[in-house]
Amino acid sequence: MTITPASNPAAAPARPDRPLPDVPRVSHRFVDIGGVRLHVAKAGPSGPAAGTGDPVLVLRSFPQHWYAWRHVIGLLAPQYRLICVDLRGFG
Repeated sequence: MTITPASNPAAAPARPDRPLPDVPRVSHRFVDIGGVRLHVAKAGPSGPAAGTGDPVLVLRSFPQHWYAWRHVIGLLAPQYRLICVDLRGFG
């Protein structure tokens, strides 16, 4: 498994003409698992509490992607580590 920050030029989105939407406190990674590349948006507590909080895996259904959770991310990120995975098929 390989995890690459989205800011790495080699890990640019498949569509560089469509940058990832900016949502406060959200960072992006690409994870390569068994030849499949998945986008992951992560958010969580900031400041001294960074990296703390219970992890919450946030999934969506077709045809949505992580951005569908943008309003929920703002509400939950101060307390939880959110892991929003774009599943294959869309987004």
